[in-house]
Amino acid sequence: RAAAALALRPPPAVLALQKARRTSGVIGDTLIFSGERKRDGPLPGHTLIKWLRGAEELANLPHVRGLGFHGARRAFATSTKHAPLRDVAYLGGWKDTKTLLTCYQAPDEESQRAALAARQPVVIEAVS
Repeated sequence: RAAAALALRPPPAVLALQKARRTSGVIGDTLIFSGERKRDGPLPGHTLIKWLRGAEELANLPHVRGLGFHGARRAFATSTKHAPLRDVAYLGGWKDTKTLLTCYQAPDEESQRAALAARQPVVIEAVS
């Protein structure tokens, strides 16, 4: 039972985001990190990158070139290709599926092999 309870418990990051949403009083789409100087705008990208590098250092993780925020979103989009497209778009924060398909989901050999293995034979009937 304890293991099942732990499996259902949201990770600390989810709890922190839920708390931030409750305390902000904002309903619907909103920025998670607002700008330092301009509160109604986004946080500058260089600040987020600095935070990411700091988190890597604190976690004793090596920095992987190309695996910043865009790379992480692309890896997420590609690894969830098996799920319904609208659900993946919602989970990843894409407002529409077009951007998800054209910029983030990448073709991969495993998915292509699975698609070929799952195809049904085509039967062509002769017309007399």
